[in-house]
Amino acid sequence: MNDHIEKPAVKPLRKRVLEYLFMFGFIIINSALIINPWAGRFWRKEAVNYKDVMLIYFIFALIIGSIYIVLSLTLLVKKSKVLENLTISIFIITLIILADRVLLLFYGLPIWQHDPDIFFKQRPNQEKTWGYVIPVLDEWKNKLFTTNQYGYHDDNFTLDKPKDEFRGVMLGDSVVNGNGLTIRETIPSQLENILKERDKKYKTYQVINTGVQGYSTYQYGRTLEDSLKFKPDFAALGFVANDVIEPALFNYNFGGPGFDIFRQTIQSNNRFFGYLLNSTGFGRLIIKKKTNADTWNKKVDENIKSLIYCSSHPPDDPVIKEAWEETFIELENIQKIVKEKNIPYLLMIFPARFQLSSEQNMFIQKTLIEYAQKNNIDYIDFTPYFEEAVLRGISGELRDKCGNISKAEDLDQCVKNLDKEGLFEINLEIENQLDRYYMDFLHYTPLGNEIISEGVFEYLEEKGLIKAE
Repeated sequence: MNDHIEKPAVKPLRKRVLEYLFMFGFIIINSALIINPWAGRFWRKEAVNYKDVMLIYFIFALIIGSIYIVLSLTLLVKKSKVLENLTISIFIITLIILADRVLLLFYGLPIWQHDPDIFFKQRPNQEKTWGYVIPVLDEWKNKLFTTNQYGYHDDNFTLDKPKDEFRGVMLGDSVVNGNGLTIRETIPSQLENILKERDKKYKTYQVINTGVQGYSTYQYGRTLEDSLKFKPDFAALGFVANDVIEPALFNYNFGGPGFDIFRQTIQSNNRFFGYLLNSTGFGRLIIKKKTNADTWNKKVDENIKSLIYCSSHPPDDPVIKEAWEETFIELENIQKIVKEKNIPYLLMIFPARFQLSSEQNMFIQKTLIEYAQKNNIDYIDFTPYFEEAVLRGISGELRDKCGNISKAEDLDQCVKNLDKEGLFEINLEIENQLDRYYMDFLHYTPLGNEIISEGVFEYLEEKGLIKAE
């Protein structure tokens, strides 16, 4: 009797696997409808920082999902051992790729990308918040960091220089780049606006911001060489206190570990392996595992200590002698480039906050000024510019206590002479004034950048490169 009960048909294993493959492909394609830059802004917190990785996932999900659907439908109607083996290989490879793209969604990509020649550079066409890029104060974290088609924190501009346009190139690190600032607040952009308002010699202006966070002199030279294609009318290099010693903290060519924890970049001489380590999901996972709060804080402390040491010791000090020698080599290379191309060149010396009115921390300024004078290089030491700006902000009451304050040395002597109560009072006011121009121990506020851009404008006028009204 049971023999007459009709048993349900069991699908062959092969057919069930292909149907699962089809459904998997369908699910992946549908996930792309949710995970993309357009829909992501409705469900992803701070979606602006993940637009790039969501776009990457969207493209790969559509491609991989479509491959699964096509292969499954093809094998359902046509048996082929070769195609089945190929499908298995494709499935394994694409599954790894898909997992990698999912990791990217979680960890994101930094604004920097690996470069085998100069360690790292900024990615083109980026838009992130500064809070995503690097830890900054709440006041600055929601401001946008953007890059143009060349990877610069600058507006887009054409490669070919228009007729009657005045072009400059500014080389530097995070200070020139504009740490925590929008493009409009950076030194190059502010200088560009001043030129538009006051110069009568040219019709249009482009001051190109090639500054990159973490760059030092060896990277400035390579950047200058690449910038020659823009046909600049002048070049300016912003030298900061940590430019001498920072390469040894990260770059293995200078004794470093080959990992820059601040830029989240692993060094490699091979472009392909550099990409795998720095721009894939599995690579970002490795970097995140190498990064923790203790390691980060240790490097910050190491950076600050080396900066102070370099500022307070002469260049022939055994600890920093080799670093200074490497710095001079790179500065000479830059001078050689501008001299060959007959490009006016300005060395800008940027003071750290702790260097103002501090004679014992002026060795970097003294060394660079001596080097510039010896090699007939135009320079501006902006230390007195900031000291004078702070002095101008001191209140009348405290001026009365100190007598006639006309220079930084007067203020320094006044602080030493005041009693404890007065010392606290004037130190507090000095700190308040410094906060107007510095956002931290090294980087400037928009008002601080205004001081620098005004100084460069005056230099350009004195050199006859522009004609102010």
